[in-house]
Amino acid sequence: MAGLGLDRREYAVDCCARPPDGLVTYGEFISTPYRVGIEAGVDALLHMSRYELGVIPDELQRPLAEDAYGAAANTAYDYSQQLPPTDLHLRAYARFVAAHHAR
Repeated sequence: MAGLGLDRREYAVDCCARPPDGLVTYGEFISTPYRVGIEAGVDALLHMSRYELGVIPDELQRPLAEDAYGAAANTAYDYSQQLPPTDLHLRAYARFVAAHHAR
């Protein structure tokens, strides 16, 4: 789904989850915020090493659409890795992922 626009990704996830087929959906997110995929109902998240991108602010998320593996990604990962485990935003994100049963 990497080449789809955000609205089409949400539509695809919704269609896959409908009965009677009820397909399991999984997602790999870099330029799309993890929150969007989780809220859309993705069942499983790939690449646990990227989960931390869920805590970066929007101004670091937007450049990932154009530079998912270069300098923008390095900046985003640097930001997320500097957050202490006690950070309220990080803890809220962990509760969000757990509440939506994304795996």
